[in-house]
Amino acid sequence: MRVLVEGAELPPLRSRKALWLLAVLVLRQGRRVERDWLASLLWPDAEHTKAFANLRAVLSELRQALGSQGYRIQSPDRRSLEMDLEGAEIDLVEFENALATPTLASLQSAVDIYQGHLLEGCPEEWVPQERAAREHKCIQALLQLGDSAHAAQDFPAAQAWFQRAIQIDPWRDAPRRGLMEAFAAGGDTNEALQVYRQFEDHLKGEARTVPDQQTTDLYLRLRAEAKTKTRETPPAPTTIFAGSLPHPFTDLVGREDERIEVASLLRRSRLVTLTGLGGIGKTRLAVAVAKDVVRDYPHGVTLVSLEAIQDESDIPRQIGQALSLSESPDQPWMEIVVGHLAEKRMILVLDNCEHLLRASAQAVSAILQSCAGVRILATSRESLGIPGETAWYVPGLAVPNPNHLPAGSSTLRRVVLAYEGVQLFIERAQAARPNFAVNAANVTVIAQICAYLEGIPLAIELAAARVRSMPLEEIAERLQTDFALLATTGKSIVIRQQALKATLDWSYNTLTAEEKNLFARLSVFAGGWTLPAAESLAEDQPVPDLLASLVDKSLIRFEDQDDSERYRMVEMVRHFASEKLVESGEQETIRAKHRHWCALFAERAAAGILGVEQPRWMRALIFEYDNFRHALAFAPQEESAIQDTLRLAGALWRYWYSRGQFVEGKEALERVLHQDARAIPTPALALSLHGLGVMHFRLGEFTEAEYTHRQALAIREAIQDHPGIVESRFNLANIASQTSRREEAIVLWQDCIQDWESLGNHRMAGLALGNLGTAEIERGHYQAGRDYYERSWKALIKNGDPHTIVWAESQLANADQDLGHLAEAQARHESCLQTFIKMGDKRAIAWTLHKLGAIAFDRGTMPEAEEKLNQANDLFVEISDPQGLAWTHLGLANVHLWRNDLKKALERIESAHRLFQQEGNERSLSRSHLALAVYHLQAGDLMKAESEFLVSIQMLQRLRDLGGMEVLEYYSRFLAARNQPSRAAIVLGFSAQIRAQIAHPASPLEQKEIEKLVQSLQGQLGPSFDSRWQTGANFSWDQIFEQILTEPEPVMTA
Repeated sequence: MRVLVEGAELPPLRSRKALWLLAVLVLRQGRRVERDWLASLLWPDAEHTKAFANLRAVLSELRQALGSQGYRIQSPDRRSLEMDLEGAEIDLVEFENALATPTLASLQSAVDIYQGHLLEGCPEEWVPQERAAREHKCIQALLQLGDSAHAAQDFPAAQAWFQRAIQIDPWRDAPRRGLMEAFAAGGDTNEALQVYRQFEDHLKGEARTVPDQQTTDLYLRLRAEAKTKTRETPPAPTTIFAGSLPHPFTDLVGREDERIEVASLLRRSRLVTLTGLGGIGKTRLAVAVAKDVVRDYPHGVTLVSLEAIQDESDIPRQIGQALSLSESPDQPWMEIVVGHLAEKRMILVLDNCEHLLRASAQAVSAILQSCAGVRILATSRESLGIPGETAWYVPGLAVPNPNHLPAGSSTLRRVVLAYEGVQLFIERAQAARPNFAVNAANVTVIAQICAYLEGIPLAIELAAARVRSMPLEEIAERLQTDFALLATTGKSIVIRQQALKATLDWSYNTLTAEEKNLFARLSVFAGGWTLPAAESLAEDQPVPDLLASLVDKSLIRFEDQDDSERYRMVEMVRHFASEKLVESGEQETIRAKHRHWCALFAERAAAGILGVEQPRWMRALIFEYDNFRHALAFAPQEESAIQDTLRLAGALWRYWYSRGQFVEGKEALERVLHQDARAIPTPALALSLHGLGVMHFRLGEFTEAEYTHRQALAIREAIQDHPGIVESRFNLANIASQTSRREEAIVLWQDCIQDWESLGNHRMAGLALGNLGTAEIERGHYQAGRDYYERSWKALIKNGDPHTIVWAESQLANADQDLGHLAEAQARHESCLQTFIKMGDKRAIAWTLHKLGAIAFDRGTMPEAEEKLNQANDLFVEISDPQGLAWTHLGLANVHLWRNDLKKALERIESAHRLFQQEGNERSLSRSHLALAVYHLQAGDLMKAESEFLVSIQMLQRLRDLGGMEVLEYYSRFLAARNQPSRAAIVLGFSAQIRAQIAHPASPLEQKEIEKLVQSLQGQLGPSFDSRWQTGANFSWDQIFEQILTEPEPVMTA
């Protein structure tokens, strides 16, 4: 942040808080800012009086530093400040003003002004939300500029705009698509495809997601176009063709991207070595690439297979014979080869170098040094290690993730069949059994098989061959435990590839004793590991060097993605290594070490996600989750191991909660707690019970939740864990609030707040304050509820936990929505949504989408409302959240009712009603009864409508739910339909008075309907309308229910 006063730098300040104060006032230009709010914002940890004193001192210092410009900080009254920026040059203001003018010049001006993150380096908790809003605006401007440059065929400029957008936010699909289109249009399709692959790796590595469908479709289209262009390119005339390439019995399936990329590498490098696991398809890919590029080399392509060579000295002879050269008694074979190739322009494919690595490297070096026109494409499980070599790891074929397959049989089949690994399986299965067919019943099993084999072509072919004599389900099941399933005695397959186990045995036998030992131990890791994790299993070994050697031999992979350096094994290699671990007799010992490491790491992460480093620790938990799941899968017998398992499961409950994995969390905790550990009251046992109670609560299982939390409370009381006792009481309050015991919940929350404040736990005190705010809003006390939310936010920013801070922001957005401030609410929700997406909090994402859908409905923009609500619905289904699902179904029902699509509306209402009945919350049930009443009213069944209205109204009365005025307003429509205009006017008058009293206006859409009804009633009642309206406005809560709704309609006289 740079401040110039009349051209001079701002004088040095004693406190940087003065700069942050100036920043806050600038950000809120033209608006009054409460001093109380400023003090708590800038000094969240200080006492109120101390914060105020700090504010006065810093304000005085800032005004003095601004000199003649100090007048700009104005005090409209003694409680507020306001910044006057008239005539000042503020880059942020210029940025906002430039964006307000929709021209290319102004957009370019705006992005030129944007030189980096807003207030970069500022540690204040309030900055990220402000920063995110400006980032979003800048990215949108960059996308428009990129699209404009593309349309003008200025592809380099378009690429630059899109790349800049990616630098600001690497998670978005739109800039990646723009960059792909710009590269492709500029003639560099290979680079366009690489953009997609890098994006895919980025998403898989950290968020475990994939590019959206629009991005994927673009990638597939560009790849198909590249493939077509390659086929259509006429071969260049060749004068000489020497050597030959094999003609495989089967076509190569897939590998279009790889062929394009390796061919491109071969044009830039004279030596390209394809590395990878045995059976990964290095030879087939090398042959395919050689055929693709042969037209560029007048002297052709020759394949030299080293498969059968055992003596290093025979390599030159093998190369010479492949080139059809004759032996000379006076000249070594290497000289003959080099002499022949010296003037040639050709490609030499040197296949299977790994078992003669040193000699292969020597031969390649000799050829490259003497033969300038020769390029070598080698295959090896380990790179040759020659200067100038480009080593390229051959990946498996693309396979689907069985955990993320779409619903619907036709869509499922289409998506699964698009994967290359699946296409290979089907082709080879049909070769083995001609009547083999893919259908809705077996397509998921095929996806599971290919995913387990991780796209390794040889493994897929061997598994597919088994369909001749074995059901798919049995193949899938036996693959988990039986390596012999992937064996074959086919004479057409070379010795070292007669079975995948044989290829792994060969690689394993090349390892040293230390390498073998570590390789076996690493099999306990699922989903990969870090260097410190590996070191925890082998404290006495040089682990970094051993890992490097295993990487070189293609037995493990090293992956560096998004600042996370990890190693992993292909699943079949891991299975092979686990067999070696069993043979070593160390399996139980190593499992125990792995479990202990998982428990320690999960506990560190559980503490870390409660503070300012939450994003880093959440990413770490995502990366290690497969390890945690694997450690929890085994039921240990020893007490120390049982405690490690309890510690691990207990530490993970917040992870399951934030990811919306309530069912999985519940099942894992129940498995752990079923072990014989309950007899020993320990903190780990209490925490696991606590976590299980939270999972029950989120699944709407309130009886089980209360029982489990009371068990946790009893243990915490027994071990005198006072913070834990308060937390258990807090959870019991939450359950009470959801089971129509609001007053009990409020008392418990208030007690918890006092305890937490005495313990200095601002985070939990803030959460309880937020719950009190929700309770007030449910009572219809909207401003009081918002005040609690404000207090909650102030408490939470003291803790610095990003997740709870944005949670508090979303509650403020809810309150703004209830108070009728829809624009402010939408802006807050959209800002929170971006943060929740980055955090991966599916439950929070779903609720925010639900709220945005509700805002769109309130404004009458039904397509947007339906879109947002459907997105929320899909997420609630995914995370098994019945409460969220019920409210979203009710929201969608309202959309259908507005469109008069009564069939769809009834389906949604009945679904919501069943879920609310299971939950047992009367306030929720009153709304589903209201929806049923409105449905019957629109369907013309006034008798059923009246019955449902009365049930809803009785609940409203019993709960004293001031926020439920829409129930009475819809009831007034019913009364009008029953030709009872006087009663309708009375009810509307009462509703209007309550809304004014609690500052809860009707939504714009509701208000339009109310105004229509008022006009109709005025027409029917004439002058008496005002008196009936006023009568209703004067009624008390009890009077409106006990008298008006049971009175007969007054007789209307002319």
